[in-house]
Amino acid sequence: MEKFKYDARDKAGNSVSGIEQAANRNQVLSKLRQAGLFPINIAEVSSQNIKIKKNKLRFNDNERVFFTRQFSNLLDSGMPLAQALNLLTNQTNNPKIKAVCSKLYSKISEGGYLWEALSKYPDIFSRAYVGMVRAAEMGGDIESVFNNLADFNERGKEVKDSVISMLIYPVIIFFVGIATVIFLMVFIIPKMVFMFKESDTALPLITKLLINSSLFLSDYWLVLIVVGVIAVFGLKKIYSRTKNQLFFDRCLYKLPLLGDILKKIAFSRFCYIVSLLTANGMSILDCLEISREVLPHKMLRDAVDEIIAKIRSGGSFSASMKQQEIFPIVMVDMIAVGEQTGRLEKTLRKVADSFDKQIKEDLRRLLNVLEPAIILLIAAIVGGLVAAVLLPIFQLNMQTF
Repeated sequence: MEKFKYDARDKAGNSVSGIEQAANRNQVLSKLRQAGLFPINIAEVSSQNIKIKKNKLRFNDNERVFFTRQFSNLLDSGMPLAQALNLLTNQTNNPKIKAVCSKLYSKISEGGYLWEALSKYPDIFSRAYVGMVRAAEMGGDIESVFNNLADFNERGKEVKDSVISMLIYPVIIFFVGIATVIFLMVFIIPKMVFMFKESDTALPLITKLLINSSLFLSDYWLVLIVVGVIAVFGLKKIYSRTKNQLFFDRCLYKLPLLGDILKKIAFSRFCYIVSLLTANGMSILDCLEISREVLPHKMLRDAVDEIIAKIRSGGSFSASMKQQEIFPIVMVDMIAVGEQTGRLEKTLRKVADSFDKQIKEDLRRLLNVLEPAIILLIAAIVGGLVAAVLLPIFQLNMQTF
């Protein structure tokens, strides 16, 4: 007999967790159903210590999109789950995808559910991903769900790629400029210090600051790197504490242009995943509980938790959302119309499409401001360095004549 840790929900929608002893997962699944519980995740537990066995494999965006789209195409052709996974295992040359497909095929061949097998890879397949597959397996519409998942992953990758492509040029300018300044400060300026020290001329303040900064950088550059690394890890540690996350999120969202872009990216993903889940016939509560996992910041997740609590108390989706100030009023009004007309799924997808268009426009505006700002900043720094070097030279020439 093996031990299995399970996460489930009762008929009231409350979370239930525990450990069950059984011969296999199917037996655990049967016990939970007999108890009136709806299983979310079942994981084998070590008999020596109560720790869930998690696979450490990870997919990048390209690998996740490739797996989902290829699997969707095979299912659309009418191929059974097990056969599709086996074929994908044999066709792919990517060792990570091959390993995951092989494991999934083994679980399906044993009679397990696909969503249960996917949940063993939380670093690859999110709760929203697993939740959609679970709903599809229960409803018998697995082909359309994987097609929607493929569209969702491709959509997210497209937005991410567009952001990266737009930021490449200003980022290169920034780092080349900073590298140039550091090179001058560490290797060029110190060699000129001796010339200034031998003269009796009083150096301008800007030159004194430049010399002191240059000497400090050349003497303590390693210390500065260590301090920087410690500061980064320290900030991550501070942010990991729940009470600090809300503060950082508020600061992040108040940044001009960038804060709005980050919120819109989160809103777009949220609306799109809720639309996919509702299309699979899931209740709005289940949709929201799964969809909150795609939100990147605690501030937004807390807002969704408030919405869930108000819906359980009898409120509507749009009315509960309207009480959360973080959501744009236009978004809330469109969702309200979708609820009234019975077209919530299509309305949410339109909202997501609208946010995607706004994101691209906001990114263009941000880059129109960012590129000249970076160039002016680097030019001002280099100009200050040149002035600090040339001013004492001019003074020496004046004294000579």
